[in-house]
Amino acid sequence: MRITQGRNCNRAEWAAWRAQLFPHLCPILFADRFGWVVVMPRASPITDEEFDRWEESPEWPHVPFAPTPFETKAADAGRLPDGRLVMIDYGMRGYQVGLASK
Repeated sequence: MRITQGRNCNRAEWAAWRAQLFPHLCPILFADRFGWVVVMPRASPITDEEFDRWEESPEWPHVPFAPTPFETKAADAGRLPDGRLVMIDYGMRGYQVGLASK
């Protein structure tokens, strides 16, 4: 069951990335269609304070009427080598059966 759930989350991340609704998602460099593999650039962890400042800043993109594919917390965010802050864990919709494959 956990393997299926993990694959659903990987497919949900790929779907969210392809939709391009949220510019602050960590880019996906490669993903297989079965949900076994998702490759993203390495991101360094950020602190809760850094995350809070980011979320309250003008750089945080608010997407009206779009359900976010991630939880808003520092543990699911990171900083790319180029300095951009990104959400690195955004497969939340994969926990909902059937939604990730659409």
